[in-house]
Amino acid sequence: MAVGEISDDVVQAVRGWLKLGCVAVGEPLLTDEQIIPADVKGVRPDRPYATVKVTSVIEDTFDAVVYDDDGPAGAPRRTVQVGESALVSVQGFGSATADWFRRARLGLFREDVRTLLDPLNLTIVERGTISNLARLLGTAFEDRFSVEFVVSYVLALEPETLLKMSAVALDVDFTRGDGSPSVDVDVTRAP
Repeated sequence: MAVGEISDDVVQAVRGWLKLGCVAVGEPLLTDEQIIPADVKGVRPDRPYATVKVTSVIEDTFDAVVYDDDGPAGAPRRTVQVGESALVSVQGFGSATADWFRRARLGLFREDVRTLLDPLNLTIVERGTISNLARLLGTAFEDRFSVEFVVSYVLALEPETLLKMSAVALDVDFTRGDGSPSVDVDVTRAP
């Protein structure tokens, strides 16, 4: 999968999380018009709204080997997971977006958010704090906030069924005929 395709998938996943996580449980979800990809050309929506952009992709950031007994007939199986991380910038326009970002950060641990992210094999971690860009830039005409997240995701799952051995017979002889020590080991697979 090309980096651009991965970035698009990450942006869509982060948008889904923000639409759900930026609001308190029971409140209406944010809309597609309120959480938009940063590079979309056209007229921007009314405030408040936020933009999402993958600013960089860090390749091969982790691999994990998971062992389980879910192979054919209960045989052991090894799954190699290769993962990457992306740095995602979220820009908020309007005073309400600072609260959205605080709720989203706390919402990472909510059950409804985990139900969304876990099947996608996504982990989202805040990087830094929420920045008040209007205060930093000294502009009072626009309430604008920024926050960055690191999104780690599984790039590939490669399951492999391992050989299941039911029993192993060992035949060990610790001495030679002349009395000098030796070790002969004969390993055979039992039927």
